Amino acid sequence: MRTLSWLVAMVVGVTLLLFALDNRDMVALGFWPLPMTMHIPLFAAILGAGGLGFLIGGTMAWVRAGRWRRLARRREREVETLGRQVKALEEAASAATPPPAVSRPVLRLAAVSGG
Repeated sequence: MRTLSWLVAMVVGVTLLLFALDNRDMVALGFWPLPMTMHIPLFAAILGAGGLGFLIGGTMAWVRAGRWRRLARRREREVETLGRQVKALEEAASAATPPPAVSRPVLRLAAVSGG
């Protein structure tokens, strides 16, 4: 699995490198409310926009998963509490004196001789 991850990372890296080398033309990037314009390579604009989208999407996913992380922490505390209770009950049960043995009458049958 680790080799597959490295292989995929290498393919993605080479693809991004080839993309950057092929798109080195300068473009004017303006930020609408601000009166400024930047001249950057096309690949930087595209990769920057993709990276920004990745960060925003990851942040949104992390925030939405907060409820599930909180629930997991709560359940983990419940499991620990129940584990301590079970341990205490097991210790109490082992420390208790065993109940007295109940004697049961033994029923003996007389042998019948057939004659």
